[in-house]
Amino acid sequence: MKVLVAQVGPEWVRTFDDDLTPGELDAALTWALEFPRPAVAPLDHLDYRVLALRTVDAYQQVLSPGPLLCAADVPRT
Repeated sequence: MKVLVAQVGPEWVRTFDDDLTPGELDAALTWALEFPRPAVAPLDHLDYRVLALRTVDAYQQVLSPGPLLCAADVPRT
């Protein structure tokens, strides 16, 4: 769940550590209705066209001659 919070922000994902109780559920519903957030969640990085292009690029890198990059060398966008 922390990955999802990092991807879209804490204003879009509410987490909790304990059991889901009626009180926690009530607090979560109140948070969902009253917490200020932008009109649209930042999901551009999950667009299927962007993911498709990144997948094709990854395959082309693997299939191209020359040294392979390690994961740390690949830029994150």
